[in-house]
Amino acid sequence: MPIAVPDFVPGAPTGATKGRELAEILRNDLYMTGLFRIIEEDANTRTGSADEPDFEAFEAAGAQAVVLGS
Repeated sequence: MPIAVPDFVPGAPTGATKGRELAEILRNDLYMTGLFRIIEEDANTRTGSADEPDFEAFEAAGAQAVVLGS
């Protein structure tokens, strides 16, 4: 199943690295199950904010699901 896991949006400005690391761990774990194909985030699928992700862009990239976190 194609799935997108964009970098998590931090609650504090200093949390950007942690949000990126946590999303990377989740992407790797999902991929290793053999059940998911990870859709890589690019300029077209980047979320502007945690409140309003661009689901149409993720769908156009081939994702059937999107995992968001903060």
